[in-house]
Amino acid sequence: YLLPLFAAFALLASHNLLRPPLATGRWPMLPVSVSVAAVGSALLALPALMARFPKLPDWAADIPPLTGAAFVLVALALLVIPNSKDISFRVQALSLAMAVLMVVTHAAIVPAAAPANDLRPIGRYLHALQAQDTPLAHLNKYHGQFHFIGRLEKPLTVIRVDEIDAWFVR
Repeated sequence: YLLPLFAAFALLASHNLLRPPLATGRWPMLPVSVSVAAVGSALLALPALMARFPKLPDWAADIPPLTGAAFVLVALALLVIPNSKDISFRVQALSLAMAVLMVVTHAAIVPAAAPANDLRPIGRYLHALQAQDTPLAHLNKYHGQFHFIGRLEKPLTVIRVDEIDAWFVR
């Protein structure tokens, strides 16, 4: 789910590179660098943040501390890029930085988050319930995420919040 965010971030950063104040300024990569450094700093401070904000997901504790350091290093590398008039060079540097951040994210954050986002156990459970002819319902929109992974054979009933009581009564 993070992949579309990287493309949007890269487009926004490229747009900022071409704006006149940044294209001719002393620190052309400053906005991007500050953003990446902020994410890196948050990742470095994650153990303290986990203690301070208990609503953060448990899997966040499994993110390796070096992930934040990698983000900060990329931010520093972007910051020290020479003040080149060549916009093409800046776009290439930004593209390389985004590719590095994507690799770091997929190598460190995705494996930590994957168990929390694994639908296989609930899919197997729903399959077992359907095998026992237990009626199943899904609240609000259902995108079919359990059908393939759970090999469900019957559709789930989609209900709204105001229909919950009536569904249980039937």
